[in-house]
Amino acid sequence: TGMGFQEIMSNALMDKKELHQWMRRESEAVEVENVMTETYSALRNWLIPGLLKTERESSQVEYPHKLFEVGGVAIKGNEPREEIRLAVIISNREAEFTDIHRILENLMKELSYPCRLKEAYHDSFIEGRFGEIESEDKTIGKIGEIHPEVLSNWAIKMPVSAFEITLTQLKMQK
Repeated sequence: TGMGFQEIMSNALMDKKELHQWMRRESEAVEVENVMTETYSALRNWLIPGLLKTERESSQVEYPHKLFEVGGVAIKGNEPREEIRLAVIISNREAEFTDIHRILENLMKELSYPCRLKEAYHDSFIEGRFGEIESEDKTIGKIGEIHPEVLSNWAIKMPVSAFEITLTQLKMQK
């Protein structure tokens, strides 16, 4: 909040198509059996889709938009687990990788956690404008510019840059 961001709190249950199809990703979420409505058919496995949902609903508010959320996500696997994460988005006409990277660097400096970026690929982000965030030789998150197709799926008309880090991994490292 000290950097001018507004905090949101979104529902941990989402429509599985918002988590996967709209984000250009394969299904990785814990799905709810016998759902009453598709709107709440899966547990979120990352926070950025919830921030994009809020961004879509905020399109009439003056730009720039600076949003963040801290919350739990469900990770599917042999032993499903919960992780606590922080996700941040910036949306405006000139939202670029450099802007969100600067926010990440300032935050990590304040938290006294050194980090570096490693070039990678992710379907939800623009190729060449995405990286994995590493700290002490562990991947703790992702950062980049959201892919135009993802923005179109969410009916978002402005560019969006975002990052998401796993806070529980940072806690374990110290």
